[in-house]
Amino acid sequence: MKPITVWFKLNYKTNEFEHNHIEDGHVGCYEPTPLNEEQKKAWKGAKWQYAHRFITDEKEEKPDVLIF
Repeated sequence: MKPITVWFKLNYKTNEFEHNHIEDGHVGCYEPTPLNEEQKKAWKGAKWQYAHRFITDEKEEKPDVLIF
């Protein structure tokens, strides 16, 4: 099994969190680290949720932690 962090970004129009991206490992922070300046600008001021999960070669496993 491989640990991953699934990130959800708040859509202010619908007031719902939507899947944004997946990072390798179980990240220990409350917002993702942008990989470039474009992401940094797009994510400025965003609200985030994340879930620590595991994946295998076959499927994604149930989350062990969901942070709100």
